[in-house]
Amino acid sequence: MIQIGRYQLDEEEMVLSCDDQRVLLEPKVFDVLTYFCQHHNRYISMTELHENIWQGRCVSDAAVRRIISKIRILMNDDHKNPTYIQSLPKRGYKLICPVEYDIEDAAESSSVESTAVAITDLSDHNEANNYNEPTEPEEHQDLAEELAGNFVHVVKKPKKFKYTFLSLLMLCICVFGYLAKSWFFPAIVQTQVVNTLPGDKIAVTQSADGSYLAFSGQVHDESGFQIYVKHQSDFDFRPITHHAHLPSSIAFSFDNKSLYFSDTSKINSSLNQIKLDGENREIEILVDNYFLISDVFTARTSNNVFFAAKKSTEGPFLIYEYDVVNKAVTAITASSQAESLDIKGDVSFDGSKLAVLRTNRLSHSDEIRVIDLKTKEVVIRRQHPARVYDVAWGDNNNLLILSRGQLLKINIATSEETLQFANGVKLASLDSIKNRIVSINLGLKEKLFIEKKLPFGELETKRVLKKDIYQMNYFGDKILALLKNHDVTQLGFLDLEADRFDSVIATEYNLAVLDVAPLQGKILVRINRRIALLDPSNIDLQYISSGDDLIGDATFSADNLSILFSTQNYEQWDVNIFNIAKKTTEPFLRDIRYIRPYGESFIIGDSKGELSFFSPSINKKIALNHALSKEPNTQWLVRGDYIYWSSHDLVNTTFHQLNISNLNQPELEVQQFIYNEVKPEFAIDLNNLNFLMSKSESVTSEIVEIPFR
Repeated sequence: MIQIGRYQLDEEEMVLSCDDQRVLLEPKVFDVLTYFCQHHNRYISMTELHENIWQGRCVSDAAVRRIISKIRILMNDDHKNPTYIQSLPKRGYKLICPVEYDIEDAAESSSVESTAVAITDLSDHNEANNYNEPTEPEEHQDLAEELAGNFVHVVKKPKKFKYTFLSLLMLCICVFGYLAKSWFFPAIVQTQVVNTLPGDKIAVTQSADGSYLAFSGQVHDESGFQIYVKHQSDFDFRPITHHAHLPSSIAFSFDNKSLYFSDTSKINSSLNQIKLDGENREIEILVDNYFLISDVFTARTSNNVFFAAKKSTEGPFLIYEYDVVNKAVTAITASSQAESLDIKGDVSFDGSKLAVLRTNRLSHSDEIRVIDLKTKEVVIRRQHPARVYDVAWGDNNNLLILSRGQLLKINIATSEETLQFANGVKLASLDSIKNRIVSINLGLKEKLFIEKKLPFGELETKRVLKKDIYQMNYFGDKILALLKNHDVTQLGFLDLEADRFDSVIATEYNLAVLDVAPLQGKILVRINRRIALLDPSNIDLQYISSGDDLIGDATFSADNLSILFSTQNYEQWDVNIFNIAKKTTEPFLRDIRYIRPYGESFIIGDSKGELSFFSPSINKKIALNHALSKEPNTQWLVRGDYIYWSSHDLVNTTFHQLNISNLNQPELEVQQFIYNEVKPEFAIDLNNLNFLMSKSESVTSEIVEIPFR
């Protein structure tokens, strides 16, 4: 038994008790708390927790913070004025309360037969604004709901076990009966394909009265993505835009007189309005110069427009409201967590509530929030177990949740779930009115990997590989592959002749291959926000950066004995060098974000991506007058006297090759493809002979109608 302040921890039963309240701890919560007790006289870093509690498993820092937040909630601890766990940026966590071992279990003599967990007064957990604060204060309320529900179990006295077991058995029978009715035997719902124009579709919407239907997409034999509208009296859809770039979200006004849409280019995103009445269809820009607008939706009781957007690359992703009359923008949601993104939303039929889809880009967890639009307060929070793609109101009391291959209806008052539709198809862009739901069936796109023979100007195709693989890379004479299956990503080797995939590691978190050193048998990977060195022969994973570091670029040195990586310090990017043998990190170059070895010199890029040749031995720098793309899904590398990089504008993917054999007159060649078919990922072998890219075979997506029940 361990006395932790006013709490007692039973190590045998994994029970935390205080004032006749006993809580059975989750295994990882128990492990972290006991580790804090064992080392209560010092700070414990995030790296130390990874190494000693998770022992090298691929777990994000966010997951570790959630465990610590659960401990704080159980102990009713305030992170700003801590009594138990104190955190210090860059140092870690420390248990600051008195800790005594082998105390007498005073709670054991208690005659309490039933206990409950009281998690109250969470208002003391004020939101923090410090970016380096290891805790996530806004998580506390979310975790409190988890702890009060599924994650904390009430501990009963042993003499009650017989009756408790019978009660649980009866409860399980009732629950199974309900689930069998609503899940295993759902009512058959027939979807109906709406007759539209062929081609790829990315968004669909319908007017509040059901008289209009519109979609944005790329129609065959036409150029670019445009918006097409059909009135119920019309025979076919007609285009209402001709020069849009990528209208990724569309919505009708309440009075059907206008259609609002977001348009995203390589430079920025804008919110636009186009009048539907009259012949003049000029586009009016309402809001401009946003980094990205992901969703546009309107209220059913007014002509105000709502949109989910990110103002800048470093800013938060929030829901905004545009006042059509006053031409003013107001933020509806707020977040103190950079990882939390409000990417989708919908206003209830009576205009009183706002449903928001908040996703966490690190933990891959999705939360549905309901906000009272009058008070701007969050009235409902609900964690969803699977990835959510869209959310919409079915009526004033029921939310529609579009998840992987299924559509759920959830009553916000009773939390009752009803399976509306499930057949495994890939649906997107949900929109609903009374008794009618429309969505897009994206269809199944078959992925091909095309290996082309360099030189770049010709790119002669050598072979085509039809593999159900997310990404491929060269690893000497082997093929390194990423395989994604639902929420798990596997990294392994692909045997093309035997058609076999041998997995090396698997993780639920973001996993990407940054660089390879096949002669040394090492792979440089990014797992969420941390970079790590992987030895696939013994599955040894060595973390190089911490979760607090914001990584800009990472690569092996020319001799593969070190790793060069850039981190952001305030407004500046600096390059560090990690010695693999010594496991030490030292500063290398200042004010540099991108770096690749080039013989004994380097190709570097500043924060804007502007490329230069740099020789540290003679301290010589030559501008190359070309810039890398800053889009997150692009990449770059150096092979011999060539720099390769990819870029895109969401319509076209461009691969660049810059010949720098003459540094004063570099020569550029490009190859361009349709972005929807060819994504910016690519690989080139170390001998600079082969270029590997992926291509999705184009299929026609369909608009489907799902009846609301």
